[in-house]
Amino acid sequence: MVIPIHKGGDTTLPNNYRPISLLPILSKVFEKIISQKIRDYLDLNNLILPRQFGFRKGASTEHIIFQLVDKIKHLRSREESRSVTLAALDIKKAFDCVRHQILTDELKNLFDFDLSASILIQNYLENRQQAMKINDHVSPTCMIYTGVPQGSGLGPLLFIIFIHDLMKIKDSFLFADPDCLLLTSNENPSQSCSASEWYDENLLVLNADKTDVMTIYHQSTDTPKIRFESVEFKHSSKIKYVGVLLDEILNFKPQVK
Repeated sequence: MVIPIHKGGDTTLPNNYRPISLLPILSKVFEKIISQKIRDYLDLNNLILPRQFGFRKGASTEHIIFQLVDKIKHLRSREESRSVTLAALDIKKAFDCVRHQILTDELKNLFDFDLSASILIQNYLENRQQAMKINDHVSPTCMIYTGVPQGSGLGPLLFIIFIHDLMKIKDSFLFADPDCLLLTSNENPSQSCSASEWYDENLLVLNADKTDVMTIYHQSTDTPKIRFESVEFKHSSKIKYVGVLLDEILNFKPQVK
């Protein structure tokens, strides 16, 4: 059973709702056990890159902001770096679009899960059915062929594993949600992100309406541009990430206000 939770904005638009899965108690107990086993395995073998801050012990929203600001200042300290551009990328319907086969292949090939562990996760994801409940109305049941359950204990952890390859792109930061922060720095104000190839390979779509670009400490009138294929993103004077307003000169006055 899935119930829609309003995220904000126009209540008549389906895109402004987040689908939350209502799972059986036994399933939640099972997920907690499996989730802890996977976390122990990932931590023991240092398989999650440190720039992924979500669902990791000892990592918090404060840590990602501190490291992000330090990285920006480091990039600015380079003589050849005349601009630093921050792009907050949003994946459209991220949790719902995870391809199960791609995920299980990554578990085996990138994270060295043995066959039985990979099959266990595959069985957890496949052959799921769901119905939508709004007030007292329940939709017909249908099969689910992609995605990880939102509101589950195991779903977000599997999503982090799924997007782990995105972290290999230089100067990228991730928290628990699918929003990815990318930093580009070059004396050439025209920038492009190699992340677009990763999105295409994993059959994910970038949400252009919710993607913001901001140039930090930029004094030139020629504004750097971020493009994904033919899409050019709008520039903002502020970007909100993990509850913190980042501004163009990083003095945090908008956040304090």
